[in-house]
Order: sequence, then structure tokens, then C-alpha cells
Amino acid sequence: MTRRSLFVALVIALFVPALSIAQTTVSLTILHTNDTHGHLLPFSYPTVVAQGSEEARLKEKRNIGGIARRATLAAKIRADLAAKAIPVWLIDAGDFSDGTPFSTEYHGEADVAAMNAAGYNFATIGNHEFNNPMAQTRKLVGLAKYPILLANAVDRATRRPIGQPWRVEKIGAVRVGLFGLITRDAATYPAGKEGIDVLDEIATATDVVKTLRGQADIVILISHCGDELDNRLAAEVPGLDVIIGGHSHSRLPVGEFVWHSDDLRVDDVNGTIIVQAFQWGGELGRLDLLFRKTANRRWSVDRYRERLVPITDAIAADQSVAAVVDTFWQPIAERFGQVVGQAV
Repeated sequence: MTRRSLFVALVIALFVPALSIAQTTVSLTILHTNDTHGHLLPFSYPTVVAQGSEEARLKEKRNIGGIARRATLAAKIRADLAAKAIPVWLIDAGDFSDGTPFSTEYHGEADVAAMNAAGYNFATIGNHEFNNPMAQTRKLVGLAKYPILLANAVDRATRRPIGQPWRVEKIGAVRVGLFGLITRDAATYPAGKEGIDVLDEIATATDVVKTLRGQADIVILISHCGDELDNRLAAEVPGLDVIIGGHSHSRLPVGEFVWHSDDLRVDDVNGTIIVQAFQWGGELGRLDLLFRKTANRRWSVDRYRERLVPITDAIAADQSVAAVVDTFWQPIAERFGQVVGQAV
């Protein structure tokens, strides 16, 4: 063997294993919120809260949250992971409105404008977005610059979904299918009564997942159905890999896991991951996923890590997002910004 051919052989020996690894593993990080209910500005819980409550388990209770801080945190995580070529999605699981003066005055439009500025990638809507006339609910869907995914809410007259039912995204070599669901309770809210039918969650999920499994390797549900129903969906609908949840205001610091069977499989967690980030945006959920191609050339979830990251005053506000919030706050600040008392 000549010196040149020996050099080429050594280069191939060094780089082929690395290429092989790159082709068989893909990472994705999902940042997620739910049930923020119009809390665009920082807020505080009372100093004294009930023992055993979700509030009592929070690491930080005072001066937390705010979408401008959330945007800064999300941007930092994006930048950190961009150096490792790991994509990051920011997802909301519904009920982003209806709970503060922003919602009283702007009926969800301030929230959507701020979420647009914060760089959300996907979302669904919740029953509190249905606490509007049907025209306003549709307007919120149209104002979002990110896809609103919703498979089980249809126009009563046309039977057409009011949001995009599902979509498929490419992450490296992995095809990821996403779809959205809303609780059937939404049918009792004004928009539901006026002209929107909400279909059975499990039946809809079963049909959508069958469709997506023909086009995607991994299936993710953005659910505003609540933790109890999310667990049923995970157990009863084959093919669900991840559920980004909302509606029940559940605080799941490390997520939940529903086994698909008792088998222990190589390169496959063999179950459905469920995550949810409590309420009001006081914490940002972070789900890190590693997909691996198995011996039969099928992509699956190999491992994951979930955590809830407190959003505190140590995080500076993103000024562009803060400016958007301010355009909605200033016209109403005189009426709603005066402190008349403080709960302890």
C-alpha cells in the first residue's frame, strides 16, 4: 500500500463511524407552554399557598413569567442548541387567553400578537379561545403566524376543520407528524354553541394517527384535553409517541410515561411521553428528544428528558416582544394597572 492510499484509508476509517452515527440519530428539543390565560406580564402567587398544592411545589412564586422573558429564554436555548445543530420548536397547547385584562379588552388578539413576536412554531387552541363568538375564534386562528393545529373542531355547516388538522415536518432524516385536539367541553362555550362541532377526541386521534403513520416516522399530539384523557389517548391510540398537553393545569416536572407493552426494546422507549407545564407561563417546559433508527430502519424515540424551567426576573425581557405587549397594555394601564391591595 502506498503512503497516499494508506492516508486515504485512515481518513475513511476515522470518518465513516461518525457519519454512520449522524445518519442513525436525530435530536429535537420542544419548548412548551399551556394555559397561560392572558398572563403576558410577570405575576406573583401569594406568599402563603396551600400545602401540597401545585403552587407550593414551585421553586419560584414571586415576579415570575411574562412572555417577553419567555422569549429571551427560548432564544437562548435555540442559540445554545444551534451550535449542536439541534432544532428547537416552541409550542403552545391552548388556553392562551381569557384570564387577565388583556383578554377582557382584546379577546385573545394581544396574546396572539405577543406569541407571533416570541416565535412560536405550532399551537392548538383551548376551550377558553371558544369563550368568544365564533367569528372571533376564527379571527384568532387567522391572526396566528404559526400553524394552529386542530383536528376535532369542525364548522357545523361545512364540516371543515377550523384549524389545520395535521402536518408533517422534516427534522433531518426524520419525518415528524403533528396534530391537535381540543376537549369536547369546548362545545359548551359560546363559539361551540354558535356553529362549531367538537368531535370525539379518541376516535379522531385514532383516525389521524393512522393517516400520519403512513407519512411520518414520529407522531406528536398537541392536546388541550387534560391529563386524564391524555393518559387514555396514550393507552388506547396506537402510534402516539409524544403528547404536549394542556387544559388540566397539571404540573409534570419530569413528564409522565405510558407503556405500550411490557417489552423492553433496544433503541425504543416503547411508550408515549406526556408533558404539561402547569399554568400562566411561570415555567417553560423543555422536552429533549433523541430519535434513533433501529435495525429494521424504523425511527423511534430512543430517549428523552423533560424539565420545567422557572422564568424569573434573572431573565431579561426581550425588548421587541415587550414592545408588542406594551402597545396593548398602555391603552388599558390606567384602568387596570393600579394596585389596590396585595394578597399574602
